[in-house]
Amino acid sequence: TRRQRTELAEQVELKTSSLKAATLDAQEQKSRAENLHEKLQNVLSTSSIGIWEFSYLDEKLVWDDKMYQIYGVDPKDFGGAYTDWLDRLHPDDIQRVSSVDTSRLEKDEYAAIEFRIVRPSGEIRHIYSNVYMEKDEHGKPIRTTGVTMDITERRTTELALFASEETFKQLVEEVAEVIWSTTCDGILTYLSPQFMKLVGYAPEEQVGNSCLELVHPEDKPEVIKSIELLLASPESPRTDEFRLQHRNGDYVWTTGTVRAVCDDEGRPVRMQGILRNIHDRKTAEIALAETEGKFQRIAENVPGMVYRYVIHPDGSDELTYVSPGSRNVFEIEPQEALERGISTIWERIHEEDRDWLTEEIAKSGEQLEPFLHEYRLVLPEKGLRWVQSFAQPIRTESGDLIWDGVVLDHTDRKVAELALQEAQLNVEDVDYLNAHATSTPVGDLSEVKAITKVFGEQTENLSISATKSMTGHLLGAAGAVEAILSIKSMQEGTIPPTINVSELDPAIPAGFHIVTEKAIDKDIDVAMSNTFGFGGHNAIVIFRKM
Repeated sequence: TRRQRTELAEQVELKTSSLKAATLDAQEQKSRAENLHEKLQNVLSTSSIGIWEFSYLDEKLVWDDKMYQIYGVDPKDFGGAYTDWLDRLHPDDIQRVSSVDTSRLEKDEYAAIEFRIVRPSGEIRHIYSNVYMEKDEHGKPIRTTGVTMDITERRTTELALFASEETFKQLVEEVAEVIWSTTCDGILTYLSPQFMKLVGYAPEEQVGNSCLELVHPEDKPEVIKSIELLLASPESPRTDEFRLQHRNGDYVWTTGTVRAVCDDEGRPVRMQGILRNIHDRKTAEIALAETEGKFQRIAENVPGMVYRYVIHPDGSDELTYVSPGSRNVFEIEPQEALERGISTIWERIHEEDRDWLTEEIAKSGEQLEPFLHEYRLVLPEKGLRWVQSFAQPIRTESGDLIWDGVVLDHTDRKVAELALQEAQLNVEDVDYLNAHATSTPVGDLSEVKAITKVFGEQTENLSISATKSMTGHLLGAAGAVEAILSIKSMQEGTIPPTINVSELDPAIPAGFHIVTEKAIDKDIDVAMSNTFGFGGHNAIVIFRKM
C-alpha cells in the first residue's frame, strides 16, 4: 500500500543518513588518527626517543631510525637478534638488565629500567627505557614493545651534582667550623656534625629549636640586634662574638658570621653562616685585659710617674704610655705628654742636668743597662724639685729601643740630705726630729718614706714628734713656731709628745720611735725641723748645740 511504501522509504532514508553519518565519523576519526600519528612522528624525529619491538614468535628485534642513532649503529650492522642488543650493553649492566626481562615482566606488564650502552666508538651512553609486554590469553608472551631515551646529559649532570654534594658534605664534616642554617625567625634547620664537639649537643637535638636557646643571657641582646640589622640590610653579612652554653653547663666563646639568603626580589628567606670556637683566645684576651687593668690601677696609684719611652731605628722617638702621676711629678697632663712627646718632659728638667742626662740615656741604650739617676726639675708651680728615675731598657726584634720606667719625686729626702751636708753632720748625729706631720695620709706617709730613706737604720735611735698636734697648723707661721719649739726642746732636754694618737698607721715601718701622749726626757745636741709648704716649697732647719 501507499502507506507501507512511505514508511519503508522513510526507514531507508533514516538508515542511509545514519550510514552516511557513521561513514563521515569514521573518516574524521581516521583523519584525526593520521594527524595525531604525523604529529607523534614529528615529535619523535626531533627528540632523543626511540621505539622498538621484540617478537617472541620469531625472536626478532625491530628498531626505528632513532634507535640506531641512540646506539650509534648502522642498520646494516645490526642483525636484529636479542643477543645483538645484549652485546651493546655495558658489561657491568648485562646481568641486571637481563633479570628485569626475565623476572619483572613475567609478573608485571610494564617495567622501567636504566642502563648503560657502549657505542662502537667506545663512547658510553646512559639509557632509560619503558617496556610493555603483550601476552596471549594463556599468559604467554607474544611481543615486547619499548620506548628508549638517551639520558646521558641529564645523568651526567646528576652525577656531577651528586659528586659536588658529596664533596660539600665531606668538606662540611671535615672543617673545624660549624656550618648552620636557620629560618628568618631564627629556627635552626641545619647544623653540621662539629656542633657536637663545640657544645656537646648532637645537631639533631637542636635542629628545630631557636638559635638563641644556648646563647648566654648577657649576649642575647647584641645577637638579636645583629640579626635585626642583617634582615634589614641583607647585603651586609654580620660577625659577632658571643657565648654558647655547653651541655655540661659551661659557656664557650664563639665567633659567628651570618649572611642572609634572599629570593629573586631581594627579600631574605633564610640565614646561614659559620661558628668558630675562640674560647682559648677570648679567655686569654680577658685575662690579659684583667692584667692590664691591674697594671693600670697599680700605675695610677704609684706615687710617681710610670712611663714607656721608645726610640725607633730611624731615630724618631715617642712616649707610648704615661701614667696620671705625671700631673704630680711634672705638672703635665698624661695626654699632653703623649701628644707632644719627650720634649714636654725635657722642658721641665733643670738646664744644668740636661747634657749629662742625655749622655746617660745614650749609654743605657747602648749597653742595655738600667738607668738609675736623680736630677732636678723646675716646675711652673712647685719650682725646684728633685726626682729619681729608674728604667730598664730592652731592644726588640724590630730594632726599637724601649725604656719602661718610673720617676719618683724625692724632694723631701733630698732636702734633708742637703741640710745634713750643709751642716756637716751625719744622720746618727741627729737626736730629735720635729716632723711636718699634717695628719694627711699622703703627706705623712711621704714624709715617713723620706725619713726612712735618709736615716736608714739610724731611724730607730731618732726621736720623732709632731707639735702640730698641740698647736694646730699655723700655715705660714708653722715653720717659725716649730723651729722655736725645737730649740726650746734642746734647752730643756725634753721631747714634746704627739698628742691624740691612739694607733699608728700600719704603713709606718716598725722601729719608728714616735713620741706620743707624754713628753720624754732626752739630751738633745742636734734637732731637725721639717717644714713643707704648699706648692712643694720644702725647708729643713737643723739646730746644733755649740
